[in-house]
Amino acid sequence: MPPLHRTDGAPVGAVLGVYNMINRLVMHRLVEANVNALLPPCIALVFDSGEPNFRHELYEADDAIATVTKWAMEKGLAVNLMSSDKDLLQLVRDGGGTTPNSTGGVSVHVVDPLTTEHKTEADVVP
Repeated sequence: MPPLHRTDGAPVGAVLGVYNMINRLVMHRLVEANVNALLPPCIALVFDSGEPNFRHELYEADDAIATVTKWAMEKGLAVNLMSSDKDLLQLVRDGGGTTPNSTGGVSVHVVDPLTTEHKTEADVVP
C-alpha cells in the first residue's frame, strides 16, 4: 500500500488497511450467510505495540488473543482469528459453528487477512 496521510499529515494507511481486512471478513460472512441472523458478528481487536512496553515483560498479544478465544468458546461462539501469525494455528478447532456441537465444541479458525482463507483442523493437523 502506498503511504496515506490525512490533510494534516497524520499517517492513516495502517488504519485503512486494518479496516479493509475487517470489512472484507465481516462482509464475506454476511454475504455467504454464515452468520446466524440472531447473532451478528462480534469483533474483538487485540494489538501489540512494536515498541517495548510493560506487556512485553508480562505476556505477549498471543496470550490475550488466546484468552479472548477461550472466553468466546465458553460462550458457545465460533471464532475467526484474522492473523498471519502462525503461532495462533494451535488454537484451531473444528466444531459446530456458532452453537456447541455433539462433542461440546465450537469452531476456531485462523483467517488469512489478505485472502480471507480459513485455516481449519484439516489444514493444521496431519
